[in-house]
Amino acid sequence: MAAIRHPNRKPRVVFQNRKTYAAKSKAQVRAVTQERLRDVPVPSQIPKPKWSRQKVVKVNLDIPTYYTAFHEHEGALLAFFRRAMLRMLILMPAMKLITKISLSLLLATLLTGSAFAATTAQGDLISPTEEVSDDAYFSGSGIAMNVPVRGEFFAAGDTVTVTNSLARSAFVAASKVKISGDVAYNAYIAASEVVLEGEIGNDVYIAASTVTIAESARILGNLSIVAGNATIAGRVDGNVSVSATTFSSSAEVAGDMKVTTNQLTFTGGEVAGSLEYTSRQELIGKDLVTVGGTIDREVPKERGYGSYIFVNFLSLLLFGCFVLIFISKQARTVIRTVYNDGWAKNYGAGLLALFGLPILSVLFFATVLGWRVGLLLLAAYSVVILLAGTFGAVFLGKLVMSRVPSLAKLSQRKHVDLFVALAIGLLIPMLISLVPYVGVGVATLGSFIFLVVPVVGASVRLVTASQSHTI
Repeated sequence: MAAIRHPNRKPRVVFQNRKTYAAKSKAQVRAVTQERLRDVPVPSQIPKPKWSRQKVVKVNLDIPTYYTAFHEHEGALLAFFRRAMLRMLILMPAMKLITKISLSLLLATLLTGSAFAATTAQGDLISPTEEVSDDAYFSGSGIAMNVPVRGEFFAAGDTVTVTNSLARSAFVAASKVKISGDVAYNAYIAASEVVLEGEIGNDVYIAASTVTIAESARILGNLSIVAGNATIAGRVDGNVSVSATTFSSSAEVAGDMKVTTNQLTFTGGEVAGSLEYTSRQELIGKDLVTVGGTIDREVPKERGYGSYIFVNFLSLLLFGCFVLIFISKQARTVIRTVYNDGWAKNYGAGLLALFGLPILSVLFFATVLGWRVGLLLLAAYSVVILLAGTFGAVFLGKLVMSRVPSLAKLSQRKHVDLFVALAIGLLIPMLISLVPYVGVGVATLGSFIFLVVPVVGASVRLVTASQSHTI
């Protein structure tokens, strides 16, 4: 049988087992065919269409038994990996950590093997009396570091106070943090209230409600702040980046300053580089600060609440489509489980996962040794929320499509129905959110109660059921 080919291409012989042999003449085609296929007859004449110079011979060749067996084995492998992906994408790691706590503790021990060479302490009040010669891992309601620390410093508690020197970096998460000692490297702080009075040898990163950088403080690197109210004095040898509701400065800054705030106030100080700020109001105290470079102001664009809702809708729709492209089968399984079993059977498992996972993460953080496992659980929890939101929107959309005659036909189209259901399921909460005053609260609470919780519960039940069958 002849086929249309480019006139400059060399003649070839094509077999059903996808092997292709190039030849320059009819005699070579016959020779290759007889050598490879022996008893298979070769046509004595090769049809030559007028519109092509290509000679193509197609020979019927049965696929060998071993080739069929290989493909059957390949299908089994693909099925195995699809099952593995199902378990992973329906939050299998998180569920294992919840149902098998002993395995989690072993994992925490292995992951934090280096911490056994460090100093650890837990309790209501922690105040070492001797110098810490290695890394320090402390957790408690009150932590007072009045002695030097020669390694890294990790602290989590209600109140953390550092009055002596830290030879390396500081990682602190607390309600109130006060550092009046010196830190040789970086400082990473997350708290409600932060007071910094000492010298930091490199960069400082702070996320807090209230931040105060005292006049005695000196930062040899860059300063980055995300806060509600921030006040800085002292000296910063690098750049300053601030995002806060209100910001006041009297500091001496050797680099540039970039600020995003509602109200910017200078009570003195100096900025050797340029000053860039984004605010609806002019800065206060312009004559009290010395700026070596330029002063640039950007007025934030007014964007209505409706546009914000619309952008959020598009973002969720894009994410949901990306998820459904890869795990549409798993989405159908979860949605079918919720639809068939109803909300009641899935609520218990959903509430356990949604509230138990962060609690378990906090417990691991509190043990200090298991902070890596706690971090892993927080990452798994974010995946839970994202996937549950997508599956819940598809579930809501499928309910609407099944009850609207004009959309019923779309629900029968297998490759389109999930994406249409996703758009409908996201559109309904978006329209509810546009209702003044109560719209956002009703949409958020309703989505959580009627969509997210049962979807997470169905996922947990599916995972546990698959595990019981596997075991």
